[in-house]
Amino acid sequence: MMKETVLKSVHQALGARMVDFAGWSMPIQYRSVIEEAKLVRRAGGLFDLGHMGRVRIAGADGLDFLQRLQTNDAAKMAPGRIRYAMILDQQGLTQDDILIYRYPQADGFFLVINAGNTRRDLDIMAETRKGFGSVEIIDQTDELAMIAIQGPISAQVTSKITDIDLASMKYYTWQEGKICGQKGMM
Repeated sequence: MMKETVLKSVHQALGARMVDFAGWSMPIQYRSVIEEAKLVRRAGGLFDLGHMGRVRIAGADGLDFLQRLQTNDAAKMAPGRIRYAMILDQQGLTQDDILIYRYPQADGFFLVINAGNTRRDLDIMAETRKGFGSVEIIDQTDELAMIAIQGPISAQVTSKITDIDLASMKYYTWQEGKICGQKGMM
C-alpha cells in the first residue's frame, strides 16, 4: 500500500498527475513541465516534501551519536543552523546524504533524509545507537508535514503566513514559530 502525504487530496483536487515515488503517492506535475518551471522562475511554486524522512534525535548522548552517524562536526553547529552531511554505516561507508538541523531553543537535532532510503537509514541509526546510552531516535515522518516554496515571490508569500521574521534569517538557518496559526519550523 502506498503512503500518502497530508496534501494528497489537495493535489488531486488541483488535477495533479500522481505517481508512485519511493512508495509514496506524489504529484509529478499539474501542467506541462516547461510551463511549471517558467511559473516557478517568474513567480513561485509550492512543493510537497511529505515523503522525505523526518527524524528527531534527543537524549544526553545525542550529540555523540550524531558524531558517529554522519560526516559533519555537529558539535560546531550553532543552535538554529542546518548542515549538509553524509550518513555512514557501521563500516564508515557513505550511505546517503542528509540535512542536520540543530534545534534553535532546545537541545537535540532534527534530520531530513531521502524518501527512498528512510527505512534503511533508520535501520543504520538503530544499529549505531547500540553503542550509546541515552539516545532517542524519533521517526516523525508520518506526523509532520513538510513543504518547500521556491521562486522570487517566496519570501513575500511566506511572510504573510508566519510570525517568523524571515528577513533576519541567514542561509541554512531555521526557526520555530507559527505558520498559518500552527506551530511549525521554517
